[in-house]
Amino acid sequence: MFPGEKMLKRAAKTYWPVRYTVLLENSKYVQNRVDNMKIEELIMKK
Repeated sequence: MFPGEKMLKRAAKTYWPVRYTVLLENSKYVQNRVDNMKIEELIMKK
């Protein structure tokens, strides 16, 4: 199983009130400024 999918399963158990999840392609543990801006845009759209 892809590590990101495992992380989503574990997060669903820990943070059960989460309504939805997004698995970002090519994401890193520590994002750069451009990636942070993309993540912020995704959050603000929801």
